[in-house]
Amino acid sequence: MRNIKLPATKTIIFSLSKDEIDSGGIIMPDGLIHKSMGAIDAKSHEELETARSNGGAVLWATSCLEQSLERIIVNYFMGPFEGPSHKRQLFENEVIKSSSFPFSFKKLIIQNISDSTSVIGGKDRSKLQSGLKKIMLWRNAFAHGQLKLDSKQGVILCYYSSGHQQKILSDAFWSELEATFEVCSELAKKLEDGTN
Repeated sequence: MRNIKLPATKTIIFSLSKDEIDSGGIIMPDGLIHKSMGAIDAKSHEELETARSNGGAVLWATSCLEQSLERIIVNYFMGPFEGPSHKRQLFENEVIKSSSFPFSFKKLIIQNISDSTSVIGGKDRSKLQSGLKKIMLWRNAFAHGQLKLDSKQGVILCYYSSGHQQKILSDAFWSELEATFEVCSELAKKLEDGTN
C-alpha cells in the first residue's frame, strides 16, 4: 500500500504585537527597519504534517469508538446477537447508523443506558460522558476546523464551537487526547460487555 498525497493548503501566521511594531528593529543599510516575526523552519513544517496525520487518527478513532457505542445501544434495546435477524439489521442500518442519529444523540443514549444499569459506577459514568464530550469536540474541530502554523506558538487548531476557538497542539494536548480516548474506549468496552 502506498501513501496518498492530496491537495491541501498551508496557513502560516506571522504576527506582531503593537509593542513589537513600536519597538526598534534592525536598521538596514538602505535605511529600512527590519523586524523579526518569528521563524518557520523544516521542523515546524514537520509538526504541521504530524498534526494533520494526528487529526486523521482522531477522526478514525472517533469512528471506531462510535461503532462501539452503536453496539451498546443495539445490544441494550435488541438483546445480544444470536444470529442473523432482518429486524436487527434494519434497526442498525436505518436508525443507529443513520445521519439522523448523530454522535451527540448516541452520547445521550449511552448516558441513559449507563444510568439505568449498574455496569459502570457513578465516577466512571461521569468520566465516560465528559470524555465523549471532549472527543466529539475534537472530532468536529479536526473535521471542520483549520490547522495553522504560527511562527511563535507552533501548530494551532482553529475551529468554531460557541464562538471562535484556538487550541495550541502541544505535547500536553496530545497526551490528554490519548488518555481520554483510552479511558472512553475501556469504559465503553466494559459497558458493552455488561449489556450483552
